[in-house]
Amino acid sequence: MKKGAKERMFKQNALRARQREDQKRVDLGNQPVTRAQLQGVQNTGTLRTDKALMGIAAIVKVLVDNKLCTYEDFNIGEKKMLEVLNGIRTVMLEADTELGSKASPEDVSSYVYEKVVDEKIIDKDILTHIFGLKSSKSRIIKPRAGNGVIMSK
Repeated sequence: MKKGAKERMFKQNALRARQREDQKRVDLGNQPVTRAQLQGVQNTGTLRTDKALMGIAAIVKVLVDNKLCTYEDFNIGEKKMLEVLNGIRTVMLEADTELGSKASPEDVSSYVYEKVVDEKIIDKDILTHIFGLKSSKSRIIKPRAGNGVIMSK
């Protein structure tokens, strides 16, 4: 058998194997979900939510016990941070429409960072350390006052 014929045969066999694997995945996806599987997914989600809430509760208890804040201070701060989070989510949706759905995560992060800082929604340190947003090093992406985005290198 010649080298070219062997390569074609190997490529065809690999393609057929991928098609079989894809068909198996489609067949698995079409099977009904059992109650046990559904309950397992729900329990996992509930457990993760409970752990996150109890972690926050433990931190607040330590802060209150050490007299660093009060429960009222925490409630006020929580409400402010929820407003900030909603603002960031709104800007992220705006970034999706402005930059397109195929924009790189770095570009979206930079756009959101610049827009939130320009609108003075939140402090730069909180954006960087809590939300993981930062300005781009390779490009400057700035939202314009009207519609559109200014990009420069």
